[in-house]
Amino acid sequence: SMMAVDPSNDTTFWYTGEYMATTSGWGWSTRIAAFNLTIDETPPAAITDLQTEQTTTNAIQLNWTATGNDGNEGSAYHYVIRYHAEPIDDANWENAIVVENEKIPAVSGTPETFTVEGLEYSTEYYFAIKAGDKQNNVSGISNSPEGMVLGPPSIVLDEPEVTVKLFEPGLIQRPYYITNEGETDINYTLFKEIVATGNEGNVLDTLENGVFYVRGMTWVDGYLYMVERLGGYFYKYDAELQVIVDTFDIHNEPVGICWDGTYFWIGDNNGLIRAYHPDGLPAGKSFNCPFANEPALAYNGNYYIVAEPKVYTKIYLLDQEGNEMAKYKTKIKVPPKQFTWAEDHYNNNLWYIDIYGTINQMTFVGDSALVSLTFEGPGDNQTAIVHDGTDLWQGENIGPLYLVDDGIDEISWFTTEPEQGTVASDASVEILLNANLTELPETDTSTVFNIQ
Repeated sequence: SMMAVDPSNDTTFWYTGEYMATTSGWGWSTRIAAFNLTIDETPPAAITDLQTEQTTTNAIQLNWTATGNDGNEGSAYHYVIRYHAEPIDDANWENAIVVENEKIPAVSGTPETFTVEGLEYSTEYYFAIKAGDKQNNVSGISNSPEGMVLGPPSIVLDEPEVTVKLFEPGLIQRPYYITNEGETDINYTLFKEIVATGNEGNVLDTLENGVFYVRGMTWVDGYLYMVERLGGYFYKYDAELQVIVDTFDIHNEPVGICWDGTYFWIGDNNGLIRAYHPDGLPAGKSFNCPFANEPALAYNGNYYIVAEPKVYTKIYLLDQEGNEMAKYKTKIKVPPKQFTWAEDHYNNNLWYIDIYGTINQMTFVGDSALVSLTFEGPGDNQTAIVHDGTDLWQGENIGPLYLVDDGIDEISWFTTEPEQGTVASDASVEILLNANLTELPETDTSTVFNIQ
């Protein structure tokens, strides 16, 4: 076959193709045909009705009517949204700040909305939009309305410290109030500051009848679930009785396990993570890590945390389809073997055991994950780790299970309701402080709540 340009029209292309009819016994035939390429030189129409709207945060909402691909026909391919301290026109368009993650244009005539976030409080901005098509035809600049960001929130605490006197063991519940006297919302999260005890690494208990060559552990409802790499099994282990109470046959060479509240997710040597039901049956779901290697694996309540066992590895946060939601650089000089997530360890939630059996705690700062605590684990060849909400469990290739002090008082007897929320401008919210002191033997107990 061949192709040639029509000498009388440089947008028409003629081509030949060889074919054999399936309904006859004759040989090959030649088909001659043509197609036309049209040049699109028509840009989207300019947006003329851009408007701004104040929000309850440091953001401005933009509203406009969608333009088309060719004038006002069809759908544009993309938007470019910018903002500036002065009205935007052709002269200062390139100097205006570009907004990231603009929305995909809708069909011409459709009302559009987009919120520009992360703006300075008490600041006036001007906004403008251009629309483009796939041929890089770009519309003119829209009108450039102004938008004023409201002032910052102003938090007023009920009192900096709450002291409650308890004369016998029991439950305490005390209301606490947060007030917002500013112009925009307060989005709050309450956390308990962890208290270091200095006892990290102490062996609290040694348990028998573990799993041979364990390569992953997770803690669910008082049971240890462990994967055995050589056999292709995962096990349910009763730590109180020190026996395996159930065995599940899964894929070959499993590495890493976590629980997301619905499924167990278990990795393999090639970075494939598979889902299993609590009864051990495959759930028919899986995703791939960004690497083809055995994963260190954990779940943080929203995303799956994975890393390759190598020096200076990157830590990835993935969704259930394997999409990368975040990525963190590390300066880990000894490759991690397995991860575990401790929910109450605010900003220091991720723990890992490295290939030498050292236990490490990590903190996240910007786009980096930094080691904040390191201590030696017990045993000779540690291969798995999990946090049960209070302390660490550690498994070996051949040997017992160890319950290891993490060196932290999680203050499990204290909770708040709710743990997070929003306080609107000129409003207050009530938070319940709950202390479970039923285990205390003293009859004259003073409990101090520090609210930060």
